[in-house]
Amino acid sequence: MTLDFNAVSHVGHKRAVNEDSWFARRQDDGALLLAVADGMGGAPGGDQASSLAVAAFAATGAGDSLFPHDLPRLAMVGHKAILDHVASDPGMKGMGTTLTAALVRKEELAWVHIGDSRLYRLRKTKLRQLTNDHRFIHTLYMGDKPPPEILRRHPLRNRL
Repeated sequence: MTLDFNAVSHVGHKRAVNEDSWFARRQDDGALLLAVADGMGGAPGGDQASSLAVAAFAATGAGDSLFPHDLPRLAMVGHKAILDHVASDPGMKGMGTTLTAALVRKEELAWVHIGDSRLYRLRKTKLRQLTNDHRFIHTLYMGDKPPPEILRRHPLRNRL
């Protein structure tokens, strides 16, 4: 099995600051550790929040043997770093980020996910979405997918 990875980021058309951060490293045991975060636009410090979230994964060493159960722990390390940053700078209250991180080892894929930075699998020519967006509007529909017209027009459609 061959695993290729690449990352491209674009600031978009509405913001002046790119709030995306990513990290990729092949571990010494051949596992691939990947993380991507997208700071929440409209809130202060989205770029810093995404950087702090990804830094928790980057702090692991190439020689570290990571396992699926390590991913939530690393996500919480990033979350704590964001909370600590807000505690030291109250002007950053409300900062946040999405996070999707994956560990790929041989035929095994494990991930941790919060927000709407999606994880897809491309196998041969078929693309399959593996994660579901965590949006507030989905809680209004008790986990069911809201009708398309609601997703387009509801004032909370983009709230994570």
